[in-house]
Amino acid sequence: MDRLGARTVYVVGLAVFGIASLVCGTAPNAGVLIAARGVQGIGGAAMAVTTFALIGSVCRGPDRGRAMGIFGAVFARIELRSGAPLLDVRLFSRASFSGVMMCVAASTAAFAALVYTSVWLQSGLGLGPVRAGLALMLLALASFATSLISGRRLHGKSSRAILATGLLLSGTGCALQAGLDADSSAGSLAVGLALTGIGVGLMGPAMGAAVFAALPPERGGRAAGAMTTFRQLGQTLGVAAFSLLFQHDGGAMSEGLNRVLTAAAAAGIIGSVLAHAFVPKPAPAKATSAPAHRNLTGPR
Repeated sequence: MDRLGARTVYVVGLAVFGIASLVCGTAPNAGVLIAARGVQGIGGAAMAVTTFALIGSVCRGPDRGRAMGIFGAVFARIELRSGAPLLDVRLFSRASFSGVMMCVAASTAAFAALVYTSVWLQSGLGLGPVRAGLALMLLALASFATSLISGRRLHGKSSRAILATGLLLSGTGCALQAGLDADSSAGSLAVGLALTGIGVGLMGPAMGAAVFAALPPERGGRAAGAMTTFRQLGQTLGVAAFSLLFQHDGGAMSEGLNRVLTAAAAAGIIGSVLAHAFVPKPAPAKATSAPAHRNLTGPR
């Protein structure tokens, strides 16, 4: 996007999305429809990642925040008027659902911060893309290992407690990564990245369980769609918001990254509090009485 320009990428994405939508509407069979939907996703992704970049390039200071707010309000108004909305905003009348969606958005802060951690590793420390990727791999390894272990050991446990703990660990890990200075190296991030990865590994399975618990079973499809939407929206908004914090105006790049990591830490900790407050408690297990055994042998 930086090489081609946000406007060019957006226009191309819009054209691809429009043409693919036309093919979807006239598809003669399922194969063509599936292929066109895939192309439609490419166009939609191009528009999604450039929308806020365009707003940010046109608006400055307080106007940028107002413009993003107007964009979100227009989207909500369209969804309210639609008979078949992409995201049924009426679901947010449920406090538990709204709280869980805020947890989903908060969980993306650590990933949004990774964008600027990578910039610092490459532009600030002079690491190449491969070495920077290896430095960040600790988060992925910790997340993968934790998800494997927790999937077995924590099966059936309270998604509320697991989600809150995962968000807290993720936020604490971001806080441990902060405090960088001119003498810091990639190793300065190691402990914080590992702890964040553990938190992310805990959050994954628990997040889905919490989202589905917040709505009736017959609305499971909408719950899954809303979770995906808020993940993408949270990360997109997070990257845009963190860009304001990362600006260092001639100062050390590490100072900007410290502000980003501090904000990501706050998001994780606030998300943990929201999880405790709004994620529904697990329903108590119903006691089942042992079935009476019939005497099949008759009286003796």
